[in-house]
Order: sequence, then C-alpha cells, then structure tokens
Amino acid sequence: MKKALTIIFAVITVAIIVSAPFLLEKNGESFCEESVIITVWHTDAFEGGKGSRCSFLREIASEFSKRNKGVYFLVSNYSVEGLKTALQGGKHPDIVSFGGCDLSVENYAREVKFSVRDGGSVGGKRFAVAYLKGGYFKIVKGKGDGELIIPNGEYFSAETACLFSDAKAEKTVRLTTQDAYSRFLLKENATLIGTQRDLVRLRNINADFIATPIERYNDLFQYFSVTTDNYKSSYYANEFIKYALSDNVQSRISNLYMFSATGVKLYAGDEPFSAYERCENEYTFIPFSTKDNFELLKNKAYDGLVSGEDYDIIVNSCKNLINVVK
Repeated sequence: MKKALTIIFAVITVAIIVSAPFLLEKNGESFCEESVIITVWHTDAFEGGKGSRCSFLREIASEFSKRNKGVYFLVSNYSVEGLKTALQGGKHPDIVSFGGCDLSVENYAREVKFSVRDGGSVGGKRFAVAYLKGGYFKIVKGKGDGELIIPNGEYFSAETACLFSDAKAEKTVRLTTQDAYSRFLLKENATLIGTQRDLVRLRNINADFIATPIERYNDLFQYFSVTTDNYKSSYYANEFIKYALSDNVQSRISNLYMFSATGVKLYAGDEPFSAYERCENEYTFIPFSTKDNFELLKNKAYDGLVSGEDYDIIVNSCKNLINVVK
C-alpha cells in the first residue's frame, strides 16, 4: 500500500511539473521556462520626419526584452521590394512593420484586438495596428496660387490628400518626391502638398512658408501585423504591440518628428505640428488593398485636379476606393 501511494504521488508530481508551462501559457502570465526569439521585419514605404524608424523599433524592442525575461527580438530592415519578395517567397516573421499597400502582408496577417483609429480593419476584423503616423500639409509660399506641386509617391497618395484640402492654383504638376520639394524651393508663389518630412527640411534651411494640416485623409500610417500562428510567439507579439502603443513609447515619437497613433499630444506650442494633432483623420487607403486600386485612386484624383473638376464630385467618386478610419 505504501509503495502504491509513493508511485501515485510520483505520477501526480510529474504531471504537475509537465503541465505547469501550459497552465502559465493558458493564464497568459509568463513563459519563463525557456527563451523565445520574436522576429520583426521592418520597411519604410514613406518618408518619416527625421531619424530611423527601424532604430526606434529596435530601441523599444530592447526595452521590452528587459521587461520580459527570456524574450529576445531580431529586427531586420528591408526595402519595400525586398520585403514583398521575401513574403511572396513563403517566408514570414512573427511581426511585420510596414506602410503602403499590396506588400503580401495580407497572406500572413492574423486577426488582432486593438482599438486604434487607422485603416487596418477589413470586414469588421482588424489585421493591422498603426503605432505611429505621418501627416499631410498644404505648404504655401507667396499666395500659393501660381503652381500646385504634388509629389508622386509609389505607396502614398498626396493627390488624394489634396482633394481634401482647399489647395488650388493656375497650374498643377506632379513630380517625384525629391523633385517636387526642389521645385517648391525655386518658386516664389506655389503650394506643395507635403508631409512632416518637408516641414523638417524647410525648417532646417529657415525657409519662409505657411503650412496648414490636411486633416480628413491620411495614408501615412506605420503598421504592425502579427504574422505567426505559434501561440507563444503570438502572445509576445501582441504584448509587444501593447507596449508600442503605451504612453511610455508614444510620448517619444516626437524624436522621429512623427505623430502618435493613440492621440498622445507631443507638440504643444509647435505649429503646425500641434495643429495637426488636433485633426481627426477620416479616410485612408487600406494597406491590404491592391496596387492597381491604389494607382486608380491616385490617377483619378490627379486627373480631376488637373481638369479643374468640382472637388466634391472627385471626392465622392474617390470615396469608393478609400476606407473610413475606425
């Protein structure tokens, strides 16, 4: 009898030891039994304000690791095409940090539960979460009505942003991002549909300009998508996103001269940045849409601007191609 009780006790002890990690996992407390490496692939589809978003990402990943024993991050920086090629080749990390659209992230993105105003929802389900963003501005020299200059970006639509502004001029031109900025510098009477990056550049050379935010449309969101099915990796991927959305992290996004995704105010008294923070984005282009639809939106907006078609008509027609920010 004594021997039988000893055996039963031993079996129960082993069962508790074996099941302990799974109990902790189920309760969402800690996975400290063994280390985990979270892989993050990052790409920049649009210009930031200043500094490196990837370096910022590595910084907060290091902080998260120190707060969570045994959790390590491997953050890799990709070109837009490099990321797309890697994802189309069947490889994927635990988290993708991206902007723009049609990068094949949709092939791996898993549904997540976060409440952020961005374009990461499809069919009522969220597959991407913005953790910082840029913004569009109407930047004016002189009266601004001599020439309307629009940068032609591959993964952002300044053309559409222009529709949601009152910018008008005798002539409208569309150039590469750098050429648009350079042309604006040479003009005495022009309007540039620019971003936070252009404001930083103009400030650095003490240029004379007036900038007002374009508030209703914005597609300059930097997103996270969780792209792993592994329970343990998915748990920490979601916890990391929570950390990135915390006030502790969001309050430092001003180091990049970009904007908080959660509405933390960073630029009190610093116009026009603080003016942009008071805006409410209403429309965007969903990051999982096709590149063909994105080009259709850009070209439809630009053709309307050049032809001088009524702004309300263009905006209403383009609303079929854009997403309501929720």
